[in-house]
Amino acid sequence: MQFAAGVGLGGANVLSVTIRQLLIPRTSLARSNGAYRAFTFGVLPVGAALGGVLGSTFGTTAAVVVGTVGMALSALPMFVREVRTLDTPVTTAA
Repeated sequence: MQFAAGVGLGGANVLSVTIRQLLIPRTSLARSNGAYRAFTFGVLPVGAALGGVLGSTFGTTAAVVVGTVGMALSALPMFVREVRTLDTPVTTAA
């Protein structure tokens, strides 16, 4: 399970940075990265609370399985054709 979660998260992290670098103008990359990190780190406590509720309600095994499946599914966007063929960076007017 740990392997599936690690592969999903690793792929999703690489994919999210690559897409942001391709689609967002260079002058806005710092702001978009800050907003992305604020959102992703901001929801960690929410996920921890939900995991605690899930674990106390259905047992720790169910919580671990749900968490692992969720993290592994985060890699699915890598297999969408539109994302795989995305190769034209945004150009900014000089």
